[in-house]
Amino acid sequence: MRQEQEHSQHVDRLRKGLEIQIKEMQVRLDEAEAAALKGGKKIIAKLEERIRALEQELDGEQVKMEGHFRVIFTIRNSSKRINQIWFNSKFVYSAATKKRTKTTEKQNAVSRNWTSRWKRTKRTRNA
Repeated sequence: MRQEQEHSQHVDRLRKGLEIQIKEMQVRLDEAEAAALKGGKKIIAKLEERIRALEQELDGEQVKMEGHFRVIFTIRNSSKRINQIWFNSKFVYSAATKKRTKTTEKQNAVSRNWTSRWKRTKRTRNA
């Protein structure tokens, strides 16, 4: 019976020692989980901040791109208008050149006519 009591006391001591170890390990586990959550929250906060920064950068780039698209649109329209004006100016220049040529021919004809009249009147006065 004495052996059973000793054995029972030994088992109780072992059980109490194991319970203490379990409690200590549970405390360490809780501390580790708290630290992991805290670290995880910090990482999540940093990642969310980075996402916000990237979204702001993207918004800025989109605004720039909209500005670039407006400039490209304006340049295309201006280019079309310049081509139209250039074509019209070629047409007007061609028409003006023809008119100038006709006017020059008329002036030359009138000049020749007046010159020949003047020469005839000069000859008739001298004769």
